[in-house]
Amino acid sequence: MTRQVDAKGCYELTKHIMVEFVLEDISTLNLADPWNRSILLGLLVDKTETGFRLALSSSYGLSGTIEARRVSVQVKPGKPSV
Repeated sequence: MTRQVDAKGCYELTKHIMVEFVLEDISTLNLADPWNRSILLGLLVDKTETGFRLALSSSYGLSGTIEARRVSVQVKPGKPSV
C-alpha cells in the first residue's frame, strides 16, 4: 500500500499476488454457500493422518472444509483477471 490516494479516496496498492492452492487426491469436500465473490476471513491448514485439512471461514459466501492427501501453494505476482 502506498500513501497515495486514488480518485475514489482509496489507497493505491502496488504489490499484488495471486495465491493458488493445488489439492491432490481430495477425500472430503464439505462446502457451503459457494459464491463468485466470497469474502474469506480465515484459512486454517492442519496436518492429518492421511494428508491435510483446509478449513475456510468467511463473512460472506464460501465456507467449509476440504481434506486432501497433498496440498501445494503457488504464489504468482499480479492481479487476477476479473
